[in-house]
Amino acid sequence: MSNYSSDLPPNERPSEHITGLDNARDEPVPHSRHSAMQSEQRDTLNVIFIASLLLMAGVVFLASNFDLLPAFNNAEPWEWIVLGAGGLMVLFAIVRAISPDHAGPNLFGIIIGLVLLGFGAGAVFGVDISLTQWWPVILIILGLSAMARAIGNRR
Repeated sequence: MSNYSSDLPPNERPSEHITGLDNARDEPVPHSRHSAMQSEQRDTLNVIFIASLLLMAGVVFLASNFDLLPAFNNAEPWEWIVLGAGGLMVLFAIVRAISPDHAGPNLFGIIIGLVLLGFGAGAVFGVDISLTQWWPVILIILGLSAMARAIGNRR
């Protein structure tokens, strides 16, 4: 008597891993090569964001130490860093939204980036940032983000 599964060609035999784990590595097996590549690219973009943030903060503090930081409204280095961090967050959210290799815009990143930009601009340039005047901008951003996500899902 022969075992039924041993009579089948190797490509038609049932899988021995029911759990989806590779016994040799004890790690989840990626569903597809695309999802593994997309996760790696997302991680790379996060590392680039953190590196850019550190670089920008270092440049601001160095400029402050040598009295090269522009003196708008006697802004402190941290206020410039808040402004720069907001700009970087919005920039990286836009990169995620238009890049075909990423899932779509990060709504959290867009909103937090704009809030940081607003506070930074208010401190550095003396812009009046009041929620009663600027709340329509939040609605516009939410709408644009939803559109970008819908367009991104069609790819």
